[in-house]
Amino acid sequence: MNPTVMDQEQHQPRTDDTCQEKFHKVLNAFLNRSFKINNDVYLEMIVSHLSGKYCEDHRKLVKSPEVFQWLETILQQWESDRPPSTDVAAFTLQLLAMIVENEWDFSRIQNGSRMLDRFQECIQRNGKMQNPSIKLGHVLVLKAISRHAMGMAWIKQSGSWRICLDYYNGYQTIYITRETSLFIYEVLERFCAMGDYEEVKEIVRTILSPLIDCVWKSPEQDDAVLVNDYNSQKIISPLLNLMQTLFRKIIESKQRTRVAYFILYTYKFERNLWKFTDTMHDHTYLAKIWQTHIFANCARLCTMEIPPDDTFAVDLTFDRYTINFLNYVNFSIRRGNVQNVMLMAETHHSLWRILGDRAPEEVVLKNQSIRFGDQILLLQLFPVVYEMQCFATKDLPDYIEKFCTQLYDIACEFTIRLIYACRDIFQAYNLNVTELACKSIQGIVTTHKLPRPRAVIAFQAFVYLLKEFLPDMCCSVEGEKGAFGKADLMLSKPNLLSAIINGLMSLIENFKITWKECIESTAIVNFMLNLLANPNLPPRLVVLALKLTQTSIEHFLAPNLALLMDNISGSGLEHVGHIIYKRLHDLSWESRDSALELLASIVSISEIKFPAFQKHILDCDIIPVVEAAAKNDTEAYVRASALRCLTLMVKIRLLWDHSLSKLSLMNHLIEVIDSESEGVVRREAVNTVKEIYANHKIQPQCLDSVFYVLSHAASNDLYWEVKINALQFWRLVMCRQFQHQGMIDGTFPAVTFSKEHKKIVTLTDREIQTRLMKVLNELSLRGCLGVLLACLGDDCDLGVVKETIAIINKLMSYLNRYNFLDYYHVLASRLQGDSTATSASSSTVPGVATGVAGQQAPASTPGRLSVIDTNYSEVKPPERSSLEAGAHSANTTHHASDQSTATSGGKQGTSGSAAPPRQQRRNDADYNSGNVACSTANADEIIDSIVNLNDMNLLSVTYNPHMTSVATAYGRQPGDDCGCDETLRHVDLFRQFASVSAEEFLNRVQTLDLSAIVASRQRWLENTESFGSLLEDVLFSYYAADVNDADCY
Repeated sequence: MNPTVMDQEQHQPRTDDTCQEKFHKVLNAFLNRSFKINNDVYLEMIVSHLSGKYCEDHRKLVKSPEVFQWLETILQQWESDRPPSTDVAAFTLQLLAMIVENEWDFSRIQNGSRMLDRFQECIQRNGKMQNPSIKLGHVLVLKAISRHAMGMAWIKQSGSWRICLDYYNGYQTIYITRETSLFIYEVLERFCAMGDYEEVKEIVRTILSPLIDCVWKSPEQDDAVLVNDYNSQKIISPLLNLMQTLFRKIIESKQRTRVAYFILYTYKFERNLWKFTDTMHDHTYLAKIWQTHIFANCARLCTMEIPPDDTFAVDLTFDRYTINFLNYVNFSIRRGNVQNVMLMAETHHSLWRILGDRAPEEVVLKNQSIRFGDQILLLQLFPVVYEMQCFATKDLPDYIEKFCTQLYDIACEFTIRLIYACRDIFQAYNLNVTELACKSIQGIVTTHKLPRPRAVIAFQAFVYLLKEFLPDMCCSVEGEKGAFGKADLMLSKPNLLSAIINGLMSLIENFKITWKECIESTAIVNFMLNLLANPNLPPRLVVLALKLTQTSIEHFLAPNLALLMDNISGSGLEHVGHIIYKRLHDLSWESRDSALELLASIVSISEIKFPAFQKHILDCDIIPVVEAAAKNDTEAYVRASALRCLTLMVKIRLLWDHSLSKLSLMNHLIEVIDSESEGVVRREAVNTVKEIYANHKIQPQCLDSVFYVLSHAASNDLYWEVKINALQFWRLVMCRQFQHQGMIDGTFPAVTFSKEHKKIVTLTDREIQTRLMKVLNELSLRGCLGVLLACLGDDCDLGVVKETIAIINKLMSYLNRYNFLDYYHVLASRLQGDSTATSASSSTVPGVATGVAGQQAPASTPGRLSVIDTNYSEVKPPERSSLEAGAHSANTTHHASDQSTATSGGKQGTSGSAAPPRQQRRNDADYNSGNVACSTANADEIIDSIVNLNDMNLLSVTYNPHMTSVATAYGRQPGDDCGCDETLRHVDLFRQFASVSAEEFLNRVQTLDLSAIVASRQRWLENTESFGSLLEDVLFSYYAADVNDADCY
């Protein structure tokens, strides 16, 4: 036999292999130099599992003797002329990092074989090992070593930190830069904790050597410097980035450290940086320098551990910090750069947030009511105010004058001088102030913990600037010819308008601004409606304007909403419907979708909080357009949004009566659920059907189709959210049955009114158990029990199984609350005994069997309806299963006064006994919501028709369900329906579900451990991404490659 084949058979993975055995086989596969990883993610996932991210036990795998032996073997490949592939080499270093983070394992690795020294020598010596992934692995090894004393001693002895510093200065990938900077910070802190300050000084001196040695000096002349020297910038840039990272980590640590003292005082970092600043005129590079200065100033505030022998070093005071900051701003403005001022303000806000409680809430300047935070806000707002002044006419409006006066009141003299200097720069250099204003707005809204008064000032500035885009406040509607604002301004500065709208939305959502503190907020809705009336508005701005309108309405910023007035006349809100109507016809699907989202918010608010919107929606005739979008729009997201709007509208009776009931919704919804290709649309369609079922009456021909389609959707749909929504529909069906039997808030009351007997009855335990039996049988007729059992076996979606189990648990909790299962077992055993006795007597006297059965039929099947509490218009008494019949007969003692009705009903039961038991008719619990049918008459017509009926007709309606008078009484002629298609879909599947009886369901549920089902599915899902499965994938790819290579020969 071929030895290669024998080797494959020996090392190929087996199903009974443990994770450790599979892991060792993978390591052996990596020793093959020709092995190539098919998927780059494999190695990263193996490292994640070994790190204990998913299971802590996997960390033990790296401590086995086989792993140490494998490291010795792979190290020999590193030292040979043919090193392993880059992927395997990087994996080796990451595996080594997980081992050496333990001090004892580090000693085991290092003693004797000097494995770490040899790996490091291979990386430095071999040019093939200078790959970024290998360098990153090297840094991770050093970070792991630095966590214990022996590792720190080795780092100091080997000078490995110098290698990492070279990596950082070499413009490596962002991952190497991040890990290297964190390693340097951790090494500095740990050397400080060990008291080895000399090593800390040496590391700091090495880092700052480009500044200390003045690399920008001219090599040709002693006193000359190189201005804007590219080489100097290239050398200093990594240093500035590293200093910013070190200062940030020091501030975040919230502890005093000698590292900050050595950097700032021992080696005079700020003074040396000022020397380099004098040689720079590049504004982009100066921005990085100013940021570093601010970082250093914040570090001087409260992070330095000053040695006791140094009597001169002191912390920087917050007053001095503010002066230094304003000097940086002044320096930047004097050099003609205002962009860096915005960047400095953002840096200050970021570091001030990190300081947290160590920084005062306000820094008051010169014993006045001048606050430092206000000065920074004024500097940030100035481009916005400047643009506002440029857009305005020659004479500034009064509101702008008042706003500028308000800003002067909170400004100090120095800030005003800086602002005037900025104005001069704008005018002298013809700068792009619009772009600067956009950055200013973005910087303000992204500021963390901006005080509320300052947020209000920024909000006012944004509103006033927005007003300049809309000088005419007449909102244009049909038949009016109004101005649409400055169309040229909108088209020439779309980015500024976009930034303003985004800024206003952020401030409204983050600070919940109301008219009480900012009266300008009441104009937002009018501004947006005026803007949306412009037919030339770009689609991107249309979407933003619609979203801001939606946000403003949801936060009740409009005056009518804020005052909770019951009308919208005389305000801009009376035009919102027309704007939505127009935007629903936009060519851009994003605009149509945003208009539908706005409409959905309005409908939601109109349900309870602001009913005046309901009539407005009807007056604007929006609902037919929404229905057309739900049926015909080419974009699936728009169809889904339209269905979401219809779902919200269905809950509102006024919208249903006057518009929705006249639309043929059910046909379309059933068609969508059954044949729509997009899952999001099917999901919303199921929601719409659920709300219609919950709030209105669905005609029987429609209801049959709904049950058929939703049983298929719950069990066989490919989208898990559709299944869950369908299950929620079946939960509603179940709750409706319990309510129909008299349950209130999950419990049966002591007494209830019986619709059948027209009197109040006492609900004894036996009566309640009988009603629960009827609930189960009715759910069986609707296929609900079969659907629940089918969804329990869903192998793909764990969420579906959880929702199914939640419904079953709720059902069983109701049954267990009233000891129904004990009653069920007693009843089942009694019926089984009766059937045995009957069969015995039949075998003894065969000729009398028919007669006996005919005599006993009335007694065993009393003449009552399948459900005790049914509506008066029950069409036909249903046939019942044997258990239900037995349950009812056991309960006849409670209704002895109705024997005449029982006798007539018994005859009906006898005549219908020839029909199959699964052909029962459903009760009318699906129609007892108290609402109207799909196609409804007006309320006045219903009242008039009832008044015109005579008493005999009313009695005939009550006692003869087969008469058609009931249809005529409610204004519905015989044969009228809601226009639903009577074609049934998935008939065979529904019959299969409906064939599941209550007995079968209870027997199946009682044999199952529902919590164990969820746990097993959870384990199954976890095993699909388990460590063992991952290792098998790697091994199979390896052996498949070997087999293919063998086949080539």
